Amino acid sequence: MIEHEGIVERISDRHVVVRITSMSACALCHAKSMCSTLDSKDKMIDVFTKENVEQGQKVMVTCSQEQGFRAVGLAYLLPIILVIVVLAVTVLLTQNEKLAGTLSLAILIPYFVILRMMNNRLKKTFSYEIKPINE
Repeated sequence: MIEHEGIVERISDRHVVVRITSMSACALCHAKSMCSTLDSKDKMIDVFTKENVEQGQKVMVTCSQEQGFRAVGLAYLLPIILVIVVLAVTVLLTQNEKLAGTLSLAILIPYFVILRMMNNRLKKTFSYEIKPINE
């Protein structure tokens, strides 16, 4: 299981929005105050749940490792494979490296547009669970 601690931001019906703060390894370093590479970002996660939670409550957001691997595949691996395949095929067919480079990067535009259009379907595929944290 993949787990992240978060805070409930909004609640409506069974829909809960949880804010999680993801930090780079630098954020945990003891010398972070002397360094300018501190990197932390807030992310909003949509969760459909029957859990009884309140706004401002700390919760643990969980998902399966399989879902994490699938997300990494869609966001990183598949686009890289697509770029390499288009680059190789275009170079082999045309012997034009500029065209091959342009097409291999341009193929990412329709890929991410299609991914964006599938957003609602992906939301059903990637489901999160929350568990209240008792302090």
